[in-house]
Amino acid sequence: MAKIRIVGDSSGYVEIAAPNAAGNNTLELPSGNTRLVGSDSAGNVSISGIVTAATFSGNVNSTSGVTTVTTLRATSIVGVTTAGITTAYIGSANDGPLSGARNRIINGDMRIDQRNSGASVNVTTSSNTYPVDRFSFEQGGLSSNAGSIQRVSDAPVGFTSSVKYTAGSSTFSISDGWGAFHQRIEGFNVSDLKWGTSSASPVTLSFWVKASAVGLYTVNMTHYDGVQERWNNVTYTINSTDTWEYKTMTFIGDTSRGIVDDNGTNGWMRVYWHLGDGGGASTTTSFNTWFNGAAANRGASGTTNIIGTAGRTWQITGVQLETGTVATPFERRSYGQELRLCQRYYQVITTGNGLTRIVSGPSKNWIYGQPMVQMRSSPSVSADITGTNANRTYVFDDGQTGHTVNSGQNLVLSDAGANTNSSYYVSFQSSIVAYNAVRQPLAMTTGVIFLSSEL
Repeated sequence: MAKIRIVGDSSGYVEIAAPNAAGNNTLELPSGNTRLVGSDSAGNVSISGIVTAATFSGNVNSTSGVTTVTTLRATSIVGVTTAGITTAYIGSANDGPLSGARNRIINGDMRIDQRNSGASVNVTTSSNTYPVDRFSFEQGGLSSNAGSIQRVSDAPVGFTSSVKYTAGSSTFSISDGWGAFHQRIEGFNVSDLKWGTSSASPVTLSFWVKASAVGLYTVNMTHYDGVQERWNNVTYTINSTDTWEYKTMTFIGDTSRGIVDDNGTNGWMRVYWHLGDGGGASTTTSFNTWFNGAAANRGASGTTNIIGTAGRTWQITGVQLETGTVATPFERRSYGQELRLCQRYYQVITTGNGLTRIVSGPSKNWIYGQPMVQMRSSPSVSADITGTNANRTYVFDDGQTGHTVNSGQNLVLSDAGANTNSSYYVSFQSSIVAYNAVRQPLAMTTGVIFLSSEL
């Protein structure tokens, strides 16, 4: 095998060696006084012209760790932390869309809270308690839990809200009783991951977390195909008490079972931060591997028990779930966009929203309405007429002369429901307007109606 050695004026040389294989190879130099490749004393190499390669690794024309490219054409960019690009032609980033839908989590910055407006909520023994939209505290196997959860303003730089869980005294009725913070994602939003095939895409989860107890914690990822729940546990560590820490983790794609492409009836994914148990639900010793769900494997062996110790706290914000193996910066959507995404699952109908009186009479009024956005499924419907709002007055007015309004009358909700995911009805036992059997526009000037279509 022949070699060409170019010797410098003082010392050192550059050697060009042909491959140890049959065939001819040509190195063509440009005409004129042109330098194609240059290097400096630090070992940096500069190249003039166009460079084509299957893979680039490391920095390209790096200055202080910033990758700078004048013109870039790429099908995808994976693993780039910081890039300075004058002109880019890019199909995707990190195997996902460039903007608008990269984050599969809704309300990851915890801003939207239609139910509570930041008020603290006692979790008691409820199976699901929503401190903010789309996220809930879920538990099972507890006979009592005096913990509370709420949206707070304490957050890392760049965020304005987080969710904080504060543990109270709790009693587990069974050893594998448990508590967790989680979000379920409907199949329509994750069925493109190709799970259930040999091409199953990995996903990367990133979030900011703060806790009063250092130690090992577990994130359990679950998905369902209408038949079987599949689980996968990955751990993270809290290194310092009461300090915001940024965590990232990648889950391999499940090649065995997929996610049904529907509204969550038969296909969904769940991201589940395990916060403690009665001692029998944290036995997992195998990580980032998929298995059929089992009550004893909600968390890793040695997981820190937040809910089991009164006074402990745990906070989270900046949650992002995306395709690929690299965590990209948090994708920020406008407040209006995020609210609309949340309203697919929960809506608060208040004054100013359009309603229609279908039939009204001496003892009952049927009210028909449409959700502000189409909901995930036919919602459950309720009205705020109990508890602290027992004296709330519902005033309905059709704006026509002679149709009186009983504005001082508390109403009794006698029936409520939904015909589809785009219509609902309520019935009040009260003559709130004068009798008229004709369908007419009706304004609810005070009162609140709730629509829920959570997974």
